[in-house]
Formats: sequence, C-alpha cells, structure tokens
Amino acid sequence: MIIENSQKYPDGISTETTVDPKSSKTPEETVELDGQQFTHVKTRAYTPVSVYRGENSFLRIGPKDLISSELHLHRKLLNFGFPVSSIISEGEKDGRYFYVETSLGDTHFGNVFWLRFQSQVQL
Repeated sequence: MIIENSQKYPDGISTETTVDPKSSKTPEETVELDGQQFTHVKTRAYTPVSVYRGENSFLRIGPKDLISSELHLHRKLLNFGFPVSSIISEGEKDGRYFYVETSLGDTHFGNVFWLRFQSQVQL
C-alpha cells in the first residue's frame, strides 16, 4: 500500500511525499544528537515523521520535504507571536532531516483547549 501526503500552503509552498510503509525504517528507541539523548515518543500514522523527547526538548525527524514544511509553519507561528516553542537547531542526520525545539512542559495545546472548552460548556 502506498500512502501519498500532499500539503499546500497559502503562500504558494507545497509538498508532496509518497511512502511505502512496508519499506519504512522502524524508528530507533533512542537517538543521540549533539551529545543529547532523545527517546522515541511516536511515529505519525500516515507520514514517516518520528518524534523523540530529550531532557528539555523535542526532536522531529523525517523526510526533508515534510520537516521543512513543519519548520516553515513553525517559524510563521513564531513570527506572528503565537506561544510555540523555540527552535534550537535543524540539520541532517543519517539521511533524514530534523529540527529540535524546546519543550513547553507536559501540557500541550490539545489539553489546554479541552480544559477551556469543558469549563465553558453548560448542560
């Protein structure tokens, strides 16, 4: 089975990736980068992007086109003043592209929005 992932952004940038999950590399349990250990958290269901957690940061690694798209969006959010994590570094490792971002703690936006939604719902 081949999965195609394409994404188009309003500023004209678009990406397209074709993946054969049968040949996809199984993610390593840990990755070392610049002397820091990262532990595998998850690999996305339909894209070959893996997320790893470091001591105070997260590593996202995968095909260059997908990671570059994420970085582009992440930088736009930073420029617009959204409360997103800072980008620490980016580059290539073992034929895959990556970026490292600071950790904002254990609570993520999904939790924040869900708690806010629950506090405003009246039955």
